[in-house]
Amino acid sequence: VGCVWVWVDIVVSEWMGFYMLHESMLDSVIEARDKFLKPDGLMFPSHCTLYASPCALPDLYSEWDNVYGVKMKSFAQALRTLYLNRPKIMSIQVENMLAHNASPIVEFNLKNCQPQQLDQITAQRYLTIIEKSGIYQGVCFWFDVQFPTSDTTLSTSPSSPITHWKQTIIVLPTQIEVTEGDAVMFNVQFKRNSPNSRHYSINLELLDSEHETHPNPCNCNQTHPTQDRKS
Repeated sequence: VGCVWVWVDIVVSEWMGFYMLHESMLDSVIEARDKFLKPDGLMFPSHCTLYASPCALPDLYSEWDNVYGVKMKSFAQALRTLYLNRPKIMSIQVENMLAHNASPIVEFNLKNCQPQQLDQITAQRYLTIIEKSGIYQGVCFWFDVQFPTSDTTLSTSPSSPITHWKQTIIVLPTQIEVTEGDAVMFNVQFKRNSPNSRHYSINLELLDSEHETHPNPCNCNQTHPTQDRKS
């Protein structure tokens, strides 16, 4: 029996998981793209972007200080401890975001990205400038996907209508008071989890921005003796 090869004009897939990468379903979409999509075909969505920003987490902190007259700080501490080794999927209110100027952690053009690019995603010295003074208690991750021809974006950011993806939160081991204009820096790595390649391990390393090299120019209000300089 002969094999009939079918070319398609469009590949449509809702492959996104929590923090965009969870469950690694994009691999299957890439395989379908390489086998069936015409050279001038379209991917729906066509691009995807992962972001991060510092946030406050009153649901895990201050809201437990007085529950109908009962102090439940010990319970709140136990609740936070539960999430120190795993991300929490929840909706963050816009007013609890400490910055809205997030830069992309990673961006993919789905027309040409390859599976090996998804094995490990790293952002070194990821920098965000605090826009509102508050208590830095977690790092919030979300993603956007863009569609071709219609200039349409599906966003899972806290400022967009809520989706079932919500946002993915890494809870900090301790809360940090921050002031408008402060720089928040960290290293973050998403790495496929072996032997379950559909899951990722997330490693977040907090950095002391007063002792880290800043980009040049840097709009934060901290004094930093060294900056990255263009050659």
